Amino acid sequence: MSEKPELSQEDILEDLFKSVPKDVEVVADFPSRGQFYKPLDASKEITITPLTFAIEKKLVNYEGEEVLDCMIKNCLHNMDYRQLLPMDKLYVLIKIRELSWGADFSSTVTCPFCGVQDPIKILISELPIKYLPEDYPNPIERELPVSKLTIKVRLVDQGSLDYMDTLEKSDINAWRFVESISNSERTVKDKKTIQKAIQRLPLPDRHTMLKLISPPDYGIETNFLYECEKCEKTIEMEVPFSKDFFTMS
Repeated sequence: MSEKPELSQEDILEDLFKSVPKDVEVVADFPSRGQFYKPLDASKEITITPLTFAIEKKLVNYEGEEVLDCMIKNCLHNMDYRQLLPMDKLYVLIKIRELSWGADFSSTVTCPFCGVQDPIKILISELPIKYLPEDYPNPIERELPVSKLTIKVRLVDQGSLDYMDTLEKSDINAWRFVESISNSERTVKDKKTIQKAIQRLPLPDRHTMLKLISPPDYGIETNFLYECEKCEKTIEMEVPFSKDFFTMS
């Protein structure tokens, strides 16, 4: 009777964990369709993977937005994360949560009418996505509604998001994303002149400009209909993205 060959340590570990699912890697289905991203390796797709214990240990060294940025840096592959558009950032974070802890998210919400706290369960894998139209231009050129000036702007990305993460900062820094302002007779590209011109734009024009720089109408939709069990009123609420969102629920 022949003896069974001695297994290597790697073979033993493979056998031990043969019933445990392997780490999942999914191709990113960006709301922007990824049309502005250049993969670091052109032969491969941009992918997202779940959190690991090693990444979790890194997160304790960060606070606030830095925690989210650390997750993206470690779980988004084959692209420079600084290129990531805000509409895609939220999608990536929700996908990391889904891959790491599952699609079911349980939490509690407070009814704004009667104040009762209700448990909720949301299937985050079914949150709808509104995709950016194919061949969406970047930079994009539009006529402003009041001044009728034509403005050409580029989209804000993760690398420049610090300039635009509050309304006050957006007002100060919008000129950084404007490539030109023109009328029928003149096109202005000088940044100092553009900065002054923006300050003279009517309010509706400035809001139009900001929406062009960071389009609010696209991305993963995080609102859901909540019906209070006590008062039976229904209201649209946003998924509660607390720190518990990235833990098992």
